[in-house]
Amino acid sequence: MVYWYESLFLYIVSFLVQTQGIDPSCECVTFQSYGLSTGQFHSPDYPIPYQRGINCILYNFVGDVNEIVEIKFLDMDLKGPVPIGLSQTQCRDWLRIYKNLDRGEINENVRHQDELCGSLTSLEDKKFYSSGRALIMEFHTDTEESTRRFTGFKGRFTFLDKNRIDRCGSSFDHHVPGRCNTGAFKTDGILRYGTQCTYDIQNRTKGKFFSPRYPQKYPKSSDCQFMFMGNVNERVKVLFKLINLPNRSCGENGDMIRVYDGSDKSAKLLHTFCDNTHNQETFESSGQYMYIEFHSDRHYEAQGFAADYEFIDTREGGSPVPSDSMYTQLFLKH
Repeated sequence: MVYWYESLFLYIVSFLVQTQGIDPSCECVTFQSYGLSTGQFHSPDYPIPYQRGINCILYNFVGDVNEIVEIKFLDMDLKGPVPIGLSQTQCRDWLRIYKNLDRGEINENVRHQDELCGSLTSLEDKKFYSSGRALIMEFHTDTEESTRRFTGFKGRFTFLDKNRIDRCGSSFDHHVPGRCNTGAFKTDGILRYGTQCTYDIQNRTKGKFFSPRYPQKYPKSSDCQFMFMGNVNERVKVLFKLINLPNRSCGENGDMIRVYDGSDKSAKLLHTFCDNTHNQETFESSGQYMYIEFHSDRHYEAQGFAADYEFIDTREGGSPVPSDSMYTQLFLKH
C-alpha cells in the first residue's frame, strides 16, 4: 500500500502505543506538527480502489501544545451504509473520528465522535476539528466483496493555533487576503467560577466570543450567558459572523441565541436565532449593557457561532463594522 502526503513530518509504525482494545496489528500513520503545518492525507493507493478486509489503519494527527487540528474532506467514496432492520443502517466500511483527545492515543475506553461512510455529498459535515492538540481517524473495510469497487477518501489537514491573536489587529478591521489569519477560538472575557460558559465582558475595547467548543459542534444541554458591561458613555456593538444551528430547533426549548438590549433577560429582546445558518448579523445596544444567552437542548448539536464585540464611545461616534467575514469564509460548509 502506498501512502502519499504533503507533510514534512510523517511516521509509519506497526502499532500505536496505549491502544489496548484497538487491534494491535493496526497500522498507524502519524502527522506531527512543527509549527502550523498543513498537508494532505488519503486512503491507501488513492484514487485506485482500496482493498477489502483492511482491519485497521489509524491516521494520527498531533499538534503542538497550543494547536488544534482541522481536517477537511475533499473527496469520499466509501461503501455506503447497509440496512440492518426496518429503520436502521450500518456502515461496513467506515472512518471513525476521535476528536476529544488530550494526546494522540486511544484505548478501549475512548469513544469515537463521528462515523463516516458513503459519498462526499452524503456527509452532513465535511470539516472536523479537535478539541485538543490531537485527532485520530480509524479506517476499516469489511471482507465482503461488492459489485462496485470504491476509491476511498482524500482530505487536507491543518494545525491551527487556538491562542493566536488576529494579525489584522482586530476582527472588526478589514480582512486582507493572504495577510490576516484566524484569531483565537477563545472567548475574550472572564468565565464565572463554576459555570460552563457564562462570561462577564468588560474593560476591553473589542474582542471575540464563541459557542462552547467552537469550531467543533457545541455539546447538548448547554446554557451560556454573555454579559457585556461598558462604561456610562459607551454602547455595545456585536457582530455574529457565523451562526449555525439545527434546522428545526425553533421552539420554547430548542437551540437558540437571544440578544437583549440591557443587563439581563428582563430587558428588551432584540432578536432570537433558532434555526439554520446566518451570517453578518449586527446588533447595537441603546446603552452601556448587552446580554446574550445561548441554549441547546438534549437532542441536537451544531457548530454554533463565532462573533465579535466592540465597545463604542458615543462621544466619538464609534467605528463601522465591515461586511466581510474571516469566520464565514473558513467555517461555512463547502
